[in-house]
Amino acid sequence: NYSSLFCFFSLTEEPLKWKKSGITIVGGGDAGYQLNELHYPQGICINEENNYIYIADSSNNRIMQWKIGLNNGEIVAGGNEEDEDDIHQLLTPSDVIIDKYNNNSLIICDQDNRRVVRWFHQKEIDPQIIISGFMCIGLALDKDGSLYITIFDGVLRLNQGDKNGIIIAGGNGVGSDLNQLYDPTFILVDDNYSIYISDTRNHRIMKWDKDAKEGIIFAGGKDPNTFYRPRGIVMDHLGQLYIAETSYCRIIRWDEENKKAEAIVGGYSQGFSETELDEPMDLLFDKQGNLYIADYRNHRIQKFEIDSH
Repeated sequence: NYSSLFCFFSLTEEPLKWKKSGITIVGGGDAGYQLNELHYPQGICINEENNYIYIADSSNNRIMQWKIGLNNGEIVAGGNEEDEDDIHQLLTPSDVIIDKYNNNSLIICDQDNRRVVRWFHQKEIDPQIIISGFMCIGLALDKDGSLYITIFDGVLRLNQGDKNGIIIAGGNGVGSDLNQLYDPTFILVDDNYSIYISDTRNHRIMKWDKDAKEGIIFAGGKDPNTFYRPRGIVMDHLGQLYIAETSYCRIIRWDEENKKAEAIVGGYSQGFSETELDEPMDLLFDKQGNLYIADYRNHRIQKFEIDSH
């Protein structure tokens, strides 16, 4: 979410580096439904105040809360055996963010129930449907608390108190023109209300300025052999974008000046070793600059520590 994009660390003006070997902090190995297991994790976020990571554990139909350093997580949303349309159930959740404007409640893309829902930490408060009627993938909040949601060909914005929202990017049918998107997935919003969109099947990152009628190709979009199926995106303290390039099993840093990608984690091959990833879906930084990755087909969350040398 917004708070993690620009305020997480201020270490240096030099580009950061990470250790090549990751540490499994959640899950790993075979898929499972126990409290120390995951099944196709997708979106992740972090509450830096208490060091909890929240995971959209998609095929377990739940959101997991994990205190970094502990062996087991806790189910904080979904995971129930009720009917899939019940308000207390989730079906293939794809993303989760923390709403600091509403008591740190969780906003969840309840993908296959075709809705966005809010879950509260107080168990006695029922979840709320924020908006429904479409399949969503990714979520973001801006500094005013407005909510951004990716849908099949566009991005929807809901201001606080809004019930319907408006299309602010795309919405012109699936395609590759500058006013179109094709399977947008994860997004982020900067301090100027510009949104960066993983336009996944167009193999590009689109930047869409506030009130613009079309976007700008910020990264990729030309040769799918060098930039393919982007998903999670995050920005560092220097304004550089980091992208989970799912099909190439790596995390890249986009060099805007030279228009090229630099692999910083993974990319050696698809695999399960400590240096490899298998379809990374999402990523985040903590305040120290350590990198966390939802390693989808390895059913784990990997931590890559910042390399200070």
